[in-house]
Amino acid sequence: MATPALSAYAARKPVQFLGIAAAVGAVVVVTRPWRLISLTGVLVALAKSSQLSGLVMSAMSSSDLPRSRKPRRHR
Repeated sequence: MATPALSAYAARKPVQFLGIAAAVGAVVVVTRPWRLISLTGVLVALAKSSQLSGLVMSAMSSSDLPRSRKPRRHR
């Protein structure tokens, strides 16, 4: 959704687009938003996520174990 709008704006005003991108990059570097969130907090949030736990459980339950095609008969 944003890509067509941004590419159209960049085609019309490439120098202004580059300036805005540089300014946004500088603000991100100066403010360092990644320092506001600790790695432990992110890991705890991921562990508590019901989507992640459901994904892990489905991956574990549908493991690809070798199975025989025909049941074996004991003689």
